[in-house]
Amino acid sequence: AELAAYTLAAFDAWAWDRDLGRSPGETPAEFASRVAEGYPELRESARRAADLAVRGLYSRSPMPADTAKALAAFWRQLE
Repeated sequence: AELAAYTLAAFDAWAWDRDLGRSPGETPAEFASRVAEGYPELRESARRAADLAVRGLYSRSPMPADTAKALAAFWRQLE
């Protein structure tokens, strides 16, 4: 869950560097979708990262087994 939250924060920082930072009140899913309009190659991995961050923040269920793998793939795309 911590890695997912950290990834969302890093994604926001990456987006701010491109004048696309997350606005107040914008959900992680809305943010990921909006950024993906300009960076369509990020669409699926950004959505997945946002979903994982939300799950980590608001769910008591354990994180999916593939969480680290999914977030690592997203980080590679951001590089």
